[in-house]
Amino acid sequence: MSEFTSPSFEHVFNKKVTFVARSASERKQEEPNAPMGDTEWSICHKFGITDAEFRKWNKLPMSGFVTILAGEEYIVGWKKKEFEKKSTPESNDQDPWSGAFTDFEEPVRPNPHPTWIFKREKDLKTTPSKQFKLAKQLIPSIAVQDYIKSWERPPGMDGGHGQIFRDTKGMRTIGYGHFIPDSEYPIWKAYDPEIGGQRSLTKREMDDLFSKDLEERSAVHVRKLFGNLKLSQGQFDAIVDLVYHRGPSSPLKCGLSDYLQRTMNKNIDPDKVRACFHYYDFWDNHKTGAREFNAGFKKRRLQELDMFFNDKYTLHK
Repeated sequence: MSEFTSPSFEHVFNKKVTFVARSASERKQEEPNAPMGDTEWSICHKFGITDAEFRKWNKLPMSGFVTILAGEEYIVGWKKKEFEKKSTPESNDQDPWSGAFTDFEEPVRPNPHPTWIFKREKDLKTTPSKQFKLAKQLIPSIAVQDYIKSWERPPGMDGGHGQIFRDTKGMRTIGYGHFIPDSEYPIWKAYDPEIGGQRSLTKREMDDLFSKDLEERSAVHVRKLFGNLKLSQGQFDAIVDLVYHRGPSSPLKCGLSDYLQRTMNKNIDPDKVRACFHYYDFWDNHKTGAREFNAGFKKRRLQELDMFFNDKYTLHK
């Protein structure tokens, strides 16, 4: 006896709904305050769809930055296929499926196009609204501290390093990414195995050193730059990691601080924020004088953006 299979409705919702991306001038006709042409975020927001749905329907990469081309046609939804109504039934026999799907409802998400497919209310995951505080009142969360430690430990090690080691650029480092400049090196000689040093920091000492670095190298600068601006904890943490990794002036150089201050962190364009973070997919090679792409940097920026927008913290492996 064959197994019963529930009927599929894919053949019913198979009419594409498309939208032609607008240039900056075209978009301004409808949205006078729009800073640019259509972006992935603006299209998804306009039609009430998720970025995952948009990318899947248009066969775009599911991760990374997506460039929207003005004049290009994109799928933004699906409509019910219109079937011809037959004037007379083919048979007088009672339909055995009659009334079986009377509880099948049209999508319940409020939208101007009620025949489009969206997730049902029971499938929607409600996320609590973000809490915003003045940046000067925030401190790095435990989650971002664990996140930074996961990146700053030496490769292949579960914890920090109690002795001096060389990072990927050959710089002397100890603990969780504590850089040792030449002026500071004399006090660390006993911890340098390259010259026979035998001493090693305890985990408590590494944690204390990390806490001091996190405050002095990063958090204090973020509060100074964004002090009177209201940020969520995830936004604050993302910027703290950016500064810890790329230096105190990084939010200024990439334009992030200027953009958030100008918009007061309201109605921000996600693509503009992403562009600011992705400025640091590259690093300045002072030996060659060129800016060079680094895949690890890009991965870290993507994870910072996940913190910024979604309050999600993914430990580096």
